[in-house]
Amino acid sequence: MAEQYPPQQGYPPQQGGPPPQQGYPPQQGGPPPQQGYPPQQGYPPQQGGPPPQQGYPPQQGGPPPQQGYPPQQGGPPVQQQPVGGGGACKTAGLEGFIPTTTLYVQQKVDLLEAVANTAGGCSCCEQANQYAIYDGNAPEDQRVKNGPAHLFTFAEESKKEFQDICCRACCNPFHDMTLHVYDKKRPRNPDGSEFEAFTVDRPFKGCGFACFPCCLQEWHVLSMAGVGQPGAPIGHVTQSLFGGCFCPKFNLIDEANQEAPPFWTIDGPHCIGELCCEIEFQLNDAKGTDAGQTRGMVTKVAPADAGGACRELATDADNFKFDFDRNATAEQKAVALTGMILLDYYFFESGGAFACNPLAAPGDECCHLNLCTQYCCGNRFTWALSCARPSEEGGE
Repeated sequence: MAEQYPPQQGYPPQQGGPPPQQGYPPQQGGPPPQQGYPPQQGYPPQQGGPPPQQGYPPQQGGPPPQQGYPPQQGGPPVQQQPVGGGGACKTAGLEGFIPTTTLYVQQKVDLLEAVANTAGGCSCCEQANQYAIYDGNAPEDQRVKNGPAHLFTFAEESKKEFQDICCRACCNPFHDMTLHVYDKKRPRNPDGSEFEAFTVDRPFKGCGFACFPCCLQEWHVLSMAGVGQPGAPIGHVTQSLFGGCFCPKFNLIDEANQEAPPFWTIDGPHCIGELCCEIEFQLNDAKGTDAGQTRGMVTKVAPADAGGACRELATDADNFKFDFDRNATAEQKAVALTGMILLDYYFFESGGAFACNPLAAPGDECCHLNLCTQYCCGNRFTWALSCARPSEEGGE
């Protein structure tokens, strides 16, 4: 009877020949595979095998981009920044939010708007807003435009069209708008324009009366697909039906789906002071077992000196301080900062606390001073002191 032999285990590689094909386990006890050949593409690594060898040069064309960081077309390459705030970042362009935990927001004063609001008491000269975002932990003398602490700029787009001017004058502060957010720490684009981190789109949603779904405010935070090209949504700021009833409430969503549950909510007080008051809005957790816990704070900063008080009396330009949870992601910080800008438009964009109309007719109101604003279902009711121009002597 012929002697039976056990089946051979694969074929040992020939000396000097090509490496063994993927999918065949290495022969136990045989010579190790030859060095110097990168693994073939398209084959998963063998389970339980040796770890990949170090020292292989990258393939021609460079390594593939990291997952979650789509490269901007036409813009500068994405730069990695150190993680100081503990959060993650999945969206290209938002890396500047990673190390931030405290921001100081300063609104630019527009002289034409200030004169029109103070002397005429009207919003016919309402101008596009601009906000400078500074590192809140930096010394005050460094919080200057284009200074070392200047991180971002929020700039409302001014279309200079008749429809836009009319909507801004008649529907302020609920007019539709587009806000561009520029990263001041990134190099400029090849065409010389500033690097845009993300864009905010706000559609016109009525007068802000939250008892009707068509009037619920919403802001959409969009990533950038290229230079000047808004891309997919990063998140949204929305208003629930009735708007929190007697206390303002806004939802912060960090998903593309506008109907997704919020990660935080912005909750404010029922009574909002107008004159030289510090007002706080809380950022509260809205998910899981931590729902209701405070994750941050938005504070409208009270004037520190007489100059600041005069500016608050005559203009609607305000300063804010913004504290984040250090574990918040870059996307969450971008959406929350957008929510803070919404608060300014919603509550503090109706002119300065003081207005005087020198052209008032006898018996009409000539001066008024706003004291506070009460909130109810999206509506704002302002309490003010006013005085009327006295009637002319001998008049009827």
